[in-house]
Amino acid sequence: MKAIIQFTTLLLFTLLISCKDSENITKCGTAAIVNSELYTSAPNDKIFINNARIEEDCLYIEIGASGCSGDSWEINLYATEEILESFPPQRNVRLSLKNDEMCQAYFTRELIFDISNLKTNGSELQLNLTDFEDSLLYKH
Repeated sequence: MKAIIQFTTLLLFTLLISCKDSENITKCGTAAIVNSELYTSAPNDKIFINNARIEEDCLYIEIGASGCSGDSWEINLYATEEILESFPPQRNVRLSLKNDEMCQAYFTRELIFDISNLKTNGSELQLNLTDFEDSLLYKH
């Protein structure tokens, strides 16, 4: 009986830790981070945005960057806190890459970000993604 209680306690503790570590993970992947300071100060290593699209609350971004494997890349989507008053309203977003890989190979990836926390009071929001030529209309 003591072994069962210890196992159950360990299992619950593991689940609590797992949930805490994945707070920022949603059905679309990692949630966008709304923070104007990080929007300007987060790492800004060279990244190419090949394509971007919005489906429901998910922002899909196809990127390319140089590296050895891309396994150590740290990538986040940052948004400003400021909503630009226009019709529809606008918000600036930026993809941040920290890339310490010093190889000349080129890798592409499709990333998915949850943008539901970027919603405004209206039903539409224009996202201005840095280094992407088109704005993205988020209908929510």
